[in-house]
Amino acid sequence: MERRQQTGRIAWIDIAKALTMLLVVFGHVMRQGLAWKIVYSFHVPAFFLLAGATCRVGSGMGKQIRRDAITILLPYFFWGLISILAFSVVGPVAMRSLSVEADASIGGGLYGLVYASPRTQHMKFNLPLWFLPSLFVTKALFYGLHAVCHRRRGLLLLGTGLTAALGFAYTYFQLPPLPYALEISCKLLPFFVLGYLLTHSGLANRLQILPRGTKIFGSALLLAGTCAIAAFAPKINYTSDTFPNIGLFYLCALGGSVGILLLAMGLGKLSWLEFVGRQTLAILVMHKFPVVLFQVLPPVKRLLQSENALSSFLAGMGVTVLSMGLCILAGRIIQRFFPMLLGRIRPSSGGSSASNPV
Repeated sequence: MERRQQTGRIAWIDIAKALTMLLVVFGHVMRQGLAWKIVYSFHVPAFFLLAGATCRVGSGMGKQIRRDAITILLPYFFWGLISILAFSVVGPVAMRSLSVEADASIGGGLYGLVYASPRTQHMKFNLPLWFLPSLFVTKALFYGLHAVCHRRRGLLLLGTGLTAALGFAYTYFQLPPLPYALEISCKLLPFFVLGYLLTHSGLANRLQILPRGTKIFGSALLLAGTCAIAAFAPKINYTSDTFPNIGLFYLCALGGSVGILLLAMGLGKLSWLEFVGRQTLAILVMHKFPVVLFQVLPPVKRLLQSENALSSFLAGMGVTVLSMGLCILAGRIIQRFFPMLLGRIRPSSGGSSASNPV
């Protein structure tokens, strides 16, 4: 059986979230290179899979969407506004240092915030935030498919495949960006559905009882294979909706996601890593602040851009861990006084607050 914590959370899911968030932040620190390319091949699909694994479908779709609006969109808009204000002040300096071009105006930022598509190039104020409206749309798509399919998994998988095909067709015809990254969400819906089926079909339980060595070995094979394929596959970029090879994308994304999942199961009890996994929303919405600060500091910038791959990797990992630690510290303070800003809902009576959706 899956080991659950007192809060009702599943331990291996929290560990997998921590590992995946480490890759997300590391990718944003590095911005280029082989390690960056490999990380981008599967880190976002892995988060969609984990979001699906924790999704619970109730009787009222409208009620679920309203709840998601509070736990997902409220943090998105709040931290988006904070980011826009900060970007309007320090953005031009950071962009010059990092050789990035973007609209640092408040008006452009507000447009990007409301339209919520990273493809518009108006979300540079905190680009990782695109994940939240995309997750909101993905969950809404899933609720609709689930209601139509009436628990028939074959029909659910067919609907999911058709939705993903529509997303790729939309991109193929080079149509304008859709609000809330809808076309990107369609492509990532299969991972959300896979995560949902993983925990609701009992497959996760069967994987969990495998010998620890088997899970670690399986994870190593999948992650090694993913790295080998991703190293030679075309680059993936979710924010620009760039998927040059659909087959290789799904192959790498599935292999890497399941590899992380098996690794998390095989690691066993790691309370500190589970703790990090419970803070992933705080890290997601805030990590660009310390990351950009470190990236523009001359000594750190030189190390990150070093031609020595090992030095660059170690510097990137150091910045990643430090940035995550700062976000967790800030997040703990915010959760104490304003939990809704990090996707947590206080219960009306008794119990602990609901966990964040990321």
